[in-house]
Amino acid sequence: MNLYNIDVVTIVSSLVVSTVMLALVRPFRTNKVGAWVLIFASQLIAIALTNGPIYSGAALYLTVHAAALALALALEVRYPRTRYADEAAGEWLLNGGYLILKRIGGPIVVLMIAAVGLQRAPWGLAARGVPVWAQSIVALVAVDLLRYWLHRWKHHVWWWWPFHRVHHLNENLTAIEHARMHLVEYVIAQAGASSLLLAALGIEPAAVLYGFALPAGVIAGVVSHANLDFPRTRVPWWAYVVATPNVHAVHHDKDGMNHNFGEVLVIWDVLFGTWKSPVEVGRAFDFGVHGMRAADTVLREQLLLTTKA
Repeated sequence: MNLYNIDVVTIVSSLVVSTVMLALVRPFRTNKVGAWVLIFASQLIAIALTNGPIYSGAALYLTVHAAALALALALEVRYPRTRYADEAAGEWLLNGGYLILKRIGGPIVVLMIAAVGLQRAPWGLAARGVPVWAQSIVALVAVDLLRYWLHRWKHHVWWWWPFHRVHHLNENLTAIEHARMHLVEYVIAQAGASSLLLAALGIEPAAVLYGFALPAGVIAGVVSHANLDFPRTRVPWWAYVVATPNVHAVHHDKDGMNHNFGEVLVIWDVLFGTWKSPVEVGRAFDFGVHGMRAADTVLREQLLLTTKA
């Protein structure tokens, strides 16, 4: 592990990707400038920790994720579902802390487990010569179905809900907040469970990147949590398949948590009876958890020291 293994190409590429946001966002709000700093810093740190150049799998993931996040934050200024007042510095740092932790930890954990060599086991898809594109599809469908059921479980098992509740406590829903999650949930039910399933299937790292890491980071992370008012009056057919902002917003509504558990693919909700159209809500979304208020620091949230509203 070499913290100084950051080449010139990495730095320049990181600067270009991170500056996309400043080129798009007007006016320059304090929280957007803070986001640029967090995107740039976390990208450099994560690439350094993976000990790889800009074209490695982890670096590609981080670059695409950073670009998607920058674009989403810019669009939120132009076309917001809800016009929030600028977040206080403490709230911005809280969400930024989660963003850095998740963006550094997630791709490293998943790609390292996939690269251990389990994918070369005789039962694995890679060992059987299955093409990368087919492995990518298997990875997407298998992991997303697993995470759909894990997500339902986190809402309905009494001892698991306090950990998942951290993700629901914030009363603002924006692209920056997708990373707000308890460490226990992330290690066990997100990165951990996904990695073990991918390893058991014998999926090679390239397919893990294209079939799991990129869709999960961009669609389940950035897109579905973005503060964008879509779909609003009519749900297009493909929004019954892939997660969109307002479809996932139903799930974050205080009265909608038993619906729309799908992360990348929401077809699972349609198939298993948990789908609810955002058009059915019929009012402004009310995010958060009934009777609860978010903590003011990462440490307090990780210790489950939330307070009553």
